Formats: sequence, C-alpha cells, structure tokens
Amino acid sequence: MDRIIENKSKKRRQILWISLGVIVLSSIIYLLFFSDHSSKLNVERDKLTISDVIENEFLDYMTATGNVEPLTTVYLDAVEGGRVEKILIEEGSMVKEGDIILRLTNPDLNLRILTSQADLAEQKTGCATPKL
Repeated sequence: MDRIIENKSKKRRQILWISLGVIVLSSIIYLLFFSDHSSKLNVERDKLTISDVIENEFLDYMTATGNVEPLTTVYLDAVEGGRVEKILIEEGSMVKEGDIILRLTNPDLNLRILTSQADLAEQKTGCATPKL
C-alpha cells in the first residue's frame, strides 16, 4: 500500500510567510512603542557655544526695522494763524488735557487789538467830554 507523501515545499512556504509576517508585525510594534520619536537637528560643532549655566536676569532683545504709527492722530487747528514762538512739549511726549504744547505769536493780531483798544479809549473819552 502506498502512503501519501506530503509536499515539504508547501510547509516551507507557509512557515516562511508566517515568519515574515511575525517579523513585519514585530518591527511595526517596535517602531510605534519603543523607538525614539523626538526631533533632531544636526548642527556644526563650530557654531555651538558651550558654557556654564548661571542664574541671572534674562534680557531678550530683538532688533527690527519698521515704522511705528500711532493708533490715533489728532490734528490741531488754530483759530488765528501766526508764527511758532516756542515749542514747550516735544514730539512723541505724552500730554494731558490742558497742557500747553506751543506758543504762537501773531503781530497782525496784536496790532489789531491795540488799534481796537485805542479806538475804544478814544470813543470813551470823546463821549465823556462836553461839546462846546
């Protein structure tokens, strides 16, 4: 009587696929759970500065170029024109309500005021004296 001889190449192929699956599965598990996931940066040695750690005040300054603009701009108009005699508060200073910013002079206005005062004085003196 003949007995059936099993094909050994079929078993070998099955063992190969199972062992390959176990290797792939174990490498995936290793990569997910046991590998280092921190980010790395390679820097040249001459660009590093190594020194002792000390406790001190940390001054963080950053230089930048640009234009600084105010949130609001207020334009001042004078009722009468004139010449700026003296600037009392410089540009960029903080001011409060009622602060005097500058002094204006107007020679024409001063001349008109003096003329009006002289006319008023003349009218007062002219009315007070009796006519002859």
